This record gives sequence, structure tokens and C-alpha cells, in this order.
Amino acid sequence: MCSDTLYTQDSPMNRHQNRVTIVTAADDRYAPLLYELIRSIRDKPESAGIDISVIATGMSQAVAELFSGLADNLVDGYWTIKISKWRMRNREWLQGRAAKPYLPDYFPGYETYLWIDADAWVADWRAIELILEGCRDGSLAMGYDEVDTGFYPGRLTWYPGGVPVIQTYCMKHLRRSHMPRKLLKEIGMARPLNSGVFALRADAEHWVSIQHHFETLTRRGRIFGSNQLAYVMAVHLDNLPFNRLPAWCNFMGDPILETGTQRLLMPHLPHEPVGIMHLSNRDKLRYNPHARITLHDLAGQTHDSTLRYPLDPENTPEEIRTRLYPMSEY
Repeated sequence: MCSDTLYTQDSPMNRHQNRVTIVTAADDRYAPLLYELIRSIRDKPESAGIDISVIATGMSQAVAELFSGLADNLVDGYWTIKISKWRMRNREWLQGRAAKPYLPDYFPGYETYLWIDADAWVADWRAIELILEGCRDGSLAMGYDEVDTGFYPGRLTWYPGGVPVIQTYCMKHLRRSHMPRKLLKEIGMARPLNSGVFALRADAEHWVSIQHHFETLTRRGRIFGSNQLAYVMAVHLDNLPFNRLPAWCNFMGDPILETGTQRLLMPHLPHEPVGIMHLSNRDKLRYNPHARITLHDLAGQTHDSTLRYPLDPENTPEEIRTRLYPMSEY
């Protein structure tokens, strides 16, 4: 199956001038976040040698036209796996999750693919440099699906008699996919990986492995969850090379605010600058550009702030402000 190219600066069947592309996906609801992600990349001069490729997952033509000059490639999403109409049921946004194992099929011709979820944005270019370094030797560059200052991801249930039973992320999705008990014992306690930010070379053997596991898992399991479990299986079952990214390359917690510079810092020593801020599971912040949260600075003082990318109103086109932010301050 081939995707329909809506807009592209170069034929996707040809080798591109730039060897690296950052890929993401969005629908109309995520369009403001997509714009902020693109701006967070293009506002940094280091991005000049990198293309941006977008998968439109149910995006309207009117919104797609707004991004035609912002992305180097913009294509319609499609179902990369066999799925019933009942499971589709107007859930085109899930095509973005199903697309991740097939990025070279969507945008052939690049040497390296770096995925960033549309609800994340680049705060410090060091993160991009480290992610690309992490996959340069053919490894999968990806971080864990957790806030590194929090608890191990899982659910602990206490039964009568004081018997504890833990269910981890991997256990839950292996069971939902009806995988054999042997797999539960083998990787049930593996730390889950987060596919919101990752990078792979086009020639990496991981692609075939991840696609195989993803297709197996989604025959009976959910797309949501199976896509991340497929990476765990490629690393821990197939023993494919893996370089773990630090949490600041895909940070999902509450950062520290550096007053003066307004930079976001990691909450623990040595307070590294956040490289990529990911608004995962933060619907209030994702869907309302006015939403505010309380952040602490290094002195312990509180500040009313936001975790959205700070747009420059003077450099934000009128069409973007009126079409994507009809009730926004931008």
C-alpha cells in the first residue's frame, strides 16, 4: 500500500539532498501542537540540514494547506496493518502510532529517521544531536517510558493475606495480545520504552523486527500499547542494538524554571536543560494554549507558567493565528 503525497519539496522516491528527516503525525486537533513543534525546530539554525516530514492522520485539506510550506514532506496516513472497519471507526489518529515502524516506507530515500510526537517540542538542540549520535552505529536510540524521578511503571495489587501482585506495562499488553506465557516470563518485567522520540537508520535491521512484532501483537491486541511493546521485543527478544536516551531527550515530568533565561531544567542535579519537552498525558496543556501550571525555580519560588513552545507573535503568520489559534493569545 502506498500513501498519497499531498505536498513534497522533492519526489519521495529520489534520494533527498538532506540525509536526515524528523517525522511526526497530526490531525486537525493536534495542528497547533504540530506548528509549535515545527517552529521549535526551524527557529534553531542547526536544523538547516534536516528535513521535516508530516503524516496527516485525518487532517482536513484546509489545515494541510497551512503546512504545505512548513514541512518538506506532507503525506496522508494509511493503515499499515490489517485492521477491521470496527477497529478503525473514525480513529485515523491511530494511524500515526501504526506508522512508526514503517517510516522508510512513508518517506523513502533518507539515511536516518528521527520521530518526535507532535505533542512534544525541541527546547535544546543538544537532544537532537545526541539522538542522532545514538543511532549512528545502527542502534535504536530511544528512552524509557517513564519519568526518571518517579516510580517503576506498573500497578501493584494487594490480595488477602498480604500477597502482592504486580502488573507491568509489558505484562498488560502481552496479555491483551494473547501472547504465550513464555513471553510473559521472558519480558514481562522489562522496562517499557517510549516511542514518542526515537531514531533509526534506514538500513537498521530493527525495522523488520519491529514490524513483525507489531503486526503479531495487533492481530488481537490494541494498537495503543502494542506499538511500544514491539520495540521492547526487538531489543529484548531479538537482541538488537539499543542506545538508551537520557530522560532530558524526552521529558514528560514537571521541569524547573530557570528565571531570566526562562529555560526548562531537569528537576534533579545537575539540572540539565530539557532537550525535548513532551506533553504526554497532559490534555489540559495540549488542547488549551492558555492553560497554565505552577513551576518552581532553583530557589524554590513558584511561577505561573506553561509547558507549550513560546511562539513569537511577530513571527507567527496571521493565517496561522486565525486558523489554528482562533481563541488564542498568539
